[in-house]
Amino acid sequence: MAKLDLIVSISLLIVALAVFIFHVRQLPSSNEAETLKDYTQYDSSICLWNDEVCTSPPPPDFKGVLGCLSQSGVLVYFLKQGDSCAACQLSPGIVFPADAPETSAAVKCFAAHPEVEFRTRSGGHSFSGTSWLRHGFVLDMARVRSIRLVRGPVGDLVEMGVGAKVGEVYRALEPHGLLLSGGDCPSVGIGGLSSCGGTGFATRKHGVLTNTVESYQLVLATGHIVNASFATHRDLFHVMRGGGGGSFGVITHVTARVFPLEENYGLIRLRITAETAGKWLHYFLNLADTLTEDVMYLYTYLFDDSLLCQGAIPGETSSKVGRNILADIVDNAKTAGVSISFNELYRIKYPDLYKYTYGENAFPDAIKKTLASERDFRHPEKNRHSGSMSGYICEELPLEIAEELTDYFYNSEERKNLEDARLGVNVELFGGRKQAEERNGVYRGRNCWGIITTYPIKHDNPDTYSALLEFQAGFWRIVRPYTRNSYRGYEDRCHGTRADGRVREMMEFAFGEDKERVMRVKSEYDPNDIFHHDLSVPTLECYHSGKCKQFSN
Repeated sequence: MAKLDLIVSISLLIVALAVFIFHVRQLPSSNEAETLKDYTQYDSSICLWNDEVCTSPPPPDFKGVLGCLSQSGVLVYFLKQGDSCAACQLSPGIVFPADAPETSAAVKCFAAHPEVEFRTRSGGHSFSGTSWLRHGFVLDMARVRSIRLVRGPVGDLVEMGVGAKVGEVYRALEPHGLLLSGGDCPSVGIGGLSSCGGTGFATRKHGVLTNTVESYQLVLATGHIVNASFATHRDLFHVMRGGGGGSFGVITHVTARVFPLEENYGLIRLRITAETAGKWLHYFLNLADTLTEDVMYLYTYLFDDSLLCQGAIPGETSSKVGRNILADIVDNAKTAGVSISFNELYRIKYPDLYKYTYGENAFPDAIKKTLASERDFRHPEKNRHSGSMSGYICEELPLEIAEELTDYFYNSEERKNLEDARLGVNVELFGGRKQAEERNGVYRGRNCWGIITTYPIKHDNPDTYSALLEFQAGFWRIVRPYTRNSYRGYEDRCHGTRADGRVREMMEFAFGEDKERVMRVKSEYDPNDIFHHDLSVPTLECYHSGKCKQFSN
């Protein structure tokens, strides 16, 4: 009896120790719809499809997949037309799976009926419209948005449903004194962000989001639910980090490292005159190798009449360290011939970075409840940033090229045709902490100095939009020879897409020497290419035969 009591006592001690070492805490979620069976109770802009509600019949090619989804217990929704569900907009159909098993059931139906196209959507933030289509189905992961904090002996982790917006994750972690090294735009979804890169306010100190990912839970083309990590499905895990979304499976959850959130931060801000923009851009990119990781991030924005540089330093000593860093930047920039009209250091809290970057209400507005009908990034016609482009700067940008580029931006004849439209330009500085090679996956920004991103803004008519795209093309004709690849989530159509048949050009530009490995994994896990869109990774057969599926949706 005494021996049995001893065994029981030891067992209880082991259980208690395990709970202490590996503690999982469910964090508050902003989505009250996670447990609802009928999603229309949460989203009033959609209608539940059935023969009694929708007076219009579905398209003929939908019959098979609708029957399969119905038999599997998966509900299908359509956007409401006006105030009534009687006149349903029957395409695209929308599926809102509540969890991984329901996602699996939907994927099996889509795989069994390849005559109907489908796309996967996480945050709906795709600038190139790859998460939407006109005819087919959208597998919308908006309901899979739980956030769990996992405290363990090797560091803290957060498990995120891919329907969660990164801003929701930041808000959930903040009371626990923790930070995710994710994107700087709080409305972006976790799925695309964690598979494309994820640069943001902590990149120089902790790496991009793909550097911090420990595992993905995803549904494969067969419907199987697997975990891809450093221990299981390692090749798949490798290419998913930087390979982009919608190519290898449907991600349901992402687990990533989190880091201590400092109490205070020092915010650096400088205003540079347009007349010396080229000198500043040349000087700015050279800072990548000289600034320490104390500077968590450093951006330069090109505005209509000047440039704004902004960055942050964490910690209680941020004011003193920040003033020294700011003084060095200003002094050296002036030596390089840069004219600085304003410079200042502010003491702020981390969430204030969004206020200074996107405006007073940027953070709460970005993570508020969003209806399906209000998700603007649905297809190119609804996307005001459609046509965005980017390029990594991985070697010195010559001064004469920097000056030619900024002179074109501020003074070219093409700019005069834009009316009230404009081209947003953001230059983000990398450098800082070096990541172990196994942490990079196939992310193409590794070991680069920074990234230049351009995005169309305020184009209200086709003529203005065409002029804006031509102005953007002229910008990239100057700088493209000095960049490498592009951020995986941007279309960059000048280097081809699957839809226009330029798949070889697209893959070479997107992945370089990694392209064969990426396509080999795609061929292994999705040989029938059921997960596809204009920018997705093709199978090897598709690539070498040149007979990739073409899309008109």
